[in-house]
Amino acid sequence: MQRRQLLQSLAGAAAALAAPTSLWAAEYPDKAIRVLVPFQAGSTPDIWARGIASELAKKMGQAFVVENMPGAGGSIGASTVKRAAPDGYTLGLFANTQAITAHTFKNPPYELSKDFVAVAPLGGGVSLLTVPAASPIHSGKELIAALKAKPGEVPFASGGNGSVAHLAVEQLLKQTGTKALHVPYKGSPDIISSQISGQTDFGMPIFGSALSFVKGGQLRALAITGEKRSPLLPDVPTLKEALPPGFTLSSWAGVFAPAKTPAPIVQRLFKEIDAVMRSGTLNTLAEGMGSDIMTLESQQAFQAFVNAEDQRFGTLMKQVDVKVDGR
Repeated sequence: MQRRQLLQSLAGAAAALAAPTSLWAAEYPDKAIRVLVPFQAGSTPDIWARGIASELAKKMGQAFVVENMPGAGGSIGASTVKRAAPDGYTLGLFANTQAITAHTFKNPPYELSKDFVAVAPLGGGVSLLTVPAASPIHSGKELIAALKAKPGEVPFASGGNGSVAHLAVEQLLKQTGTKALHVPYKGSPDIISSQISGQTDFGMPIFGSALSFVKGGQLRALAITGEKRSPLLPDVPTLKEALPPGFTLSSWAGVFAPAKTPAPIVQRLFKEIDAVMRSGTLNTLAEGMGSDIMTLESQQAFQAFVNAEDQRFGTLMKQVDVKVDGR
């Protein structure tokens, strides 16, 4: 009898401990959810954030409030998400910039694979090698010739130390044996505006951010970092075509939560986001950015993908030896 009472007591205690998590999942969300974007308004991750936030608000019955927090290659916004309560009410819209930036610090402000839960993927895309429309440079080979004529003097813009745009140019410089003057900004919109204003001579912004400016005649695209040409810019060669052997570089974006966010909440978010991405609702938005919808079979699959990307970029950053000064 005593044994039975003991077992019943232990079962009751276990149920009581499990109840809060189940209750959170059942009631979640019961208030507005913040979606922090470590990039500028108008950037590709920002566009993804606003698109998915609008759809999730309809499906889940609560506001998803997008907040931009750019700076330091995206580490400011990411660190804010890291410090947030792991309750599902603060999410981050991250890109592979976050898999890169941490590896540029002597004392990293976060570890992507440990300090966050990778919730669900959204989409991926490529970058463009661009120059101002008024530039005398009309090809990748002409750009390399200009860099060799003035080693370390030709300014290029990036979205900050360790950003995708920075890494892309550093790969290009290393591969071609050239040097240039790095001018870091806060994001792709600044890369573009600095070229249009004549402050910098070239850069490698995300395709979606630069597309309208190329089509509008304000920027000239010399190459694309994809495996093949884009149907949106069919006359622009791949980097492999423009500067053999070239290389490919693609970007991705997804939703993240602070580490230790309850699994039922993470799975609920994955289910809702995955349903939106498979519904076709955001296809037009993706096509306008030159991006591809990205879906995976599970949240665990996205976590494994992010872990692999974190390792891959850590190795790549050592090869190009990009560091943030004084950190």
